[in-house]
Amino acid sequence: MPEAERVFGILAERDWLRSLDVDAFADGLAWVWGETTAIHPFRDVNTRSQHVFFTQLARDAGWVIDWSQTPGDVFAHARTLAIVEDHSGLDALIRPNLVTVEDSEQRDRLIQHLKEHTQGFTTRKTARDPDVLDRELDAARERRRTLPRYLLRTPEARGAGHQVRHD
Repeated sequence: MPEAERVFGILAERDWLRSLDVDAFADGLAWVWGETTAIHPFRDVNTRSQHVFFTQLARDAGWVIDWSQTPGDVFAHARTLAIVEDHSGLDALIRPNLVTVEDSEQRDRLIQHLKEHTQGFTTRKTARDPDVLDRELDAARERRRTLPRYLLRTPEARGAGHQVRHD
């Protein structure tokens, strides 16, 4: 299938879209997704096969696509338009939903910690000695008091040099 060889050859020449910034990656992924939609390389369940293939390609290139923000029917329409027009619709749906693998893994860990934290707050524990609780609370206050100033600002404020308001 010469067309598949052309498309996947270009993808290989572009090192499977690795080491690209977010805009170049999104554009490249949208282009190759549109091209593979046109050549229909997977005989059965082409849409699902593409989804799995390109999700893994993205991960291998350092990106995770947050599919929760992309309606399947709109994406299917964009795939069709990529055949007859261009891949800009696919790019418009992919780009805003790209997260680095590192950020995604950090988010997953945070969500797990939040679930555990919530469970700890809603589950009655064995009563603890008030003196021990006071010592732990005092230690937390001391850690808070001695935090370096740069840790007391949000990531956005760090870049802008603004302090976080503590109301």
